[in-house]
Amino acid sequence: MMIRLAALSLVGLTLGACTTTVGGLPVRNTPSDLAQCPDLSGVYRSQGEILDRRGKPTAEPDLNALLGRPLAVRDLSKAPDLWRDGAPTTVALSRHEGGWRIEAANGRGAAAEGLLPLLNGAADSEPNESPYAADLLSRTNGCARGKLWIANESVRTQYESYTANSQVGVLTVGPDALFLDLWSEQRQTGLLPWAFVDKSLTRYRFARIATPAAQPK
Repeated sequence: MMIRLAALSLVGLTLGACTTTVGGLPVRNTPSDLAQCPDLSGVYRSQGEILDRRGKPTAEPDLNALLGRPLAVRDLSKAPDLWRDGAPTTVALSRHEGGWRIEAANGRGAAAEGLLPLLNGAADSEPNESPYAADLLSRTNGCARGKLWIANESVRTQYESYTANSQVGVLTVGPDALFLDLWSEQRQTGLLPWAFVDKSLTRYRFARIATPAAQPK
């Protein structure tokens, strides 16, 4: 069963019955305006800290891992053995050809590069690269109020079970750090006549190391 991208603007954004925003941004039905995109350029520590957490146990504060999966930035979640000699210590963001280049490095020669195209609220036309090849993945992103939001949903069916994972991430930047607010929902339906639902809302902080030279837009 394919979840249409239109549903991403209606993902509910509810934790209990009260949460209607993620990172202060009303992502539900939020239009995208590229003129409102933030300048995220910088080099940040990959290992950050959790400032606030509600809901189920959340992912560790690893910027490379969070961008790779669950936020599904292309190429970052490939090659799991790349970091055998040490996990990434830095993540660099810079503007590149209408999107964002994201480079993770561990200081020992291992590096991975991903690309986040700015979709301006449109659907990604090629969403199903590895490791999502077995899933039905839909994703989009956009800008509003000086923030970058990223939304995706992956659906997997196996025999009588159905699992849908939805994520909305909002990236903002301050003078000394990058902030990620991440809303997640997992909905599982099986042989039982009701769905099992897990939700969480987490705010992460990743310290800035440096600001890179200006890149052509």
